[in-house]
Amino acid sequence: MVIAQGAEAGGHVAGQISTMVLVPRIVDAVAPALVLAAGGIADARGLAAALCLGADGVVMGTRFLATPEANAHPVYKASLVAASEESTVRTVLFGKGWPHAPHRTLRTAFVREWLGREGETQGTRPDEPVIGSTAIAGTEMPVQRFVSMPPNVHATGDIESMALLAGQSVGLVGEIHPAADIVREMVDGAENLIRGLSQKLHQTATHSSVGVVLPPAEPAKRKRGDPQQKASPAERLAGLALALVSDLLHPRRQCSRTEWSTPDQRIPRSANTTLQFSKEP
Repeated sequence: MVIAQGAEAGGHVAGQISTMVLVPRIVDAVAPALVLAAGGIADARGLAAALCLGADGVVMGTRFLATPEANAHPVYKASLVAASEESTVRTVLFGKGWPHAPHRTLRTAFVREWLGREGETQGTRPDEPVIGSTAIAGTEMPVQRFVSMPPNVHATGDIESMALLAGQSVGLVGEIHPAADIVREMVDGAENLIRGLSQKLHQTATHSSVGVVLPPAEPAKRKRGDPQQKASPAERLAGLALALVSDLLHPRRQCSRTEWSTPDQRIPRSANTTLQFSKEP
């Protein structure tokens, strides 16, 4: 399994490529390995988009921080709910314990004060001020300034000066919501979105006469990422949407995402398959 983490992600993120561009590149590069998309995903629309990009699922962090189950500090959770997609910054500011490691965090007043001076915050200095304390696994410990650890529910002190790590999807976090409800709403919502897309494509097809010209012999199955076999954008969109609907509604049925179907048959798509469309008069 491979996690394709885009630069929108919160916490430590080394890459600078967005999720939309990165995921299909990773999918093509590592096929047939499972790929999970991460970064900028917080609702059903993000899940549906990730599936359409070829991912097999998603990984979310920021959205699950704003749940009753999360062990994050209440001030941390409230900051997430109040933030927008423009409220984060990619920096190396919180370098104590993990120096020079890029991460995305909320742009608090403390962070804004130190942006551009990150070179002063790396490494370990014994005289670094202590700004609070926390407890992990029952063990209490001081929290020094610039430590890379975000505040948990046991943290005390200057919480807003700690590492409030968050991704750009924080703009989609509008409330504290139970984790089970988030998962349920995402799955149901993504299914409805893909169903709707399939219906739109089907309705478009029924308003046109569609002719399908198949090759004389059964073509070899297309391998994902093969640069020698390309389909038109319309073929790819129709095939992906219909195959995803089949995957969602019939999870036990083997259904390749490189196929598309008409109402009465399934047609393997290949470089030798030609679609002919003509508008009705």
